[in-house]
Amino acid sequence: MQRCFLCNAPIKFFFAADRRFCCEKHRSEARRKEALEIFARWYARELPKSLDVRSVLLAAAPRDARQYRLSCPNRKNGGTRFFPPGRAWSLSPFEFPVVICRGYYGIIWYGAIGELIEESGEIAIVSKLLTARCPSDTSKRFAD
Repeated sequence: MQRCFLCNAPIKFFFAADRRFCCEKHRSEARRKEALEIFARWYARELPKSLDVRSVLLAAAPRDARQYRLSCPNRKNGGTRFFPPGRAWSLSPFEFPVVICRGYYGIIWYGAIGELIEESGEIAIVSKLLTARCPSDTSKRFAD
């Protein structure tokens, strides 16, 4: 008999071979716990003392890239948060990123009209000047 991964209670429904939790509440609780663990590991990574964000981004940009967004784990639901919400920062003229906290962020590159070019690499945001309480969204695509 299958047992719930969270409370070890028997799972009454046998028709779902991949069922791991006895109820939706336990599934959601386990997902939140896993999301917090992922975020804690991400947040605990050691950062360099200083970094020139502009030169790193410009050097790493693919030839066709004109815009970029940054991503990090979402501590609430295990998904991914994207900055800035609903748009992208320009590479020329260069717009400095503003994110929620210091850490390593994934880089997503976009073309001139917002087409996704590639997701590659990551950048350490270490300056407190680039962090603020700012909104994010959960969609890799954005509206121009």
